[in-house]
Amino acid sequence: RAGAKPNGFEGFKKYFVPYWIDHFFSDPRYMTIDGYAIMSIYGPQQLVKDFGDEAGVKKALDYLRSEVKKLGYKGLVIMACGDPDKNTEALGIDGTHAYNWSYDGYDLEYTKQRNLNNIKSGIGHQVPTISSGFNVVAWREYRSPNMTPEDTEKGLTWIRDEILPTFDKKSWKSKLTMLSTWNEYGEGTY
Repeated sequence: RAGAKPNGFEGFKKYFVPYWIDHFFSDPRYMTIDGYAIMSIYGPQQLVKDFGDEAGVKKALDYLRSEVKKLGYKGLVIMACGDPDKNTEALGIDGTHAYNWSYDGYDLEYTKQRNLNNIKSGIGHQVPTISSGFNVVAWREYRSPNMTPEDTEKGLTWIRDEILPTFDKKSWKSKLTMLSTWNEYGEGTY
């Protein structure tokens, strides 16, 4: 089944890229920053399995970028969901962001520290992320707190005023933060 995973570069080129172009990148509402389309990949290490190695992933993502540019975008920023990884740049990924900060993600100071630790790691670009928490009551009958609206505002203000200005002001990096709330009732982020 071509829809399950790319099954190599030719499947990616034949099925995935045209579908994404037709259904996402061609939509005038598609998210952009300064003319660059923005995309995020969950589980980038699966791509290594799908394309054989890091070079195969990079080749596929470079091809995707070239096709997206034909639509008039300046380019495509590709992020990966997860902590910074030494292989991220070799895969052709521009930065990482958190899916969430797990059970302690509701705590503003913990969230700040996780962001700072990932930024200070010096491994690629870390998109600052505010997590509402990770409340798996629907799956595990265990309830953990979610971040309060007040702390969410404080966290976003901290990112805007203290983190984003440290990034290159001419880059998409100084204009993007992630809100980790995936509208997933099983994880309590809605």
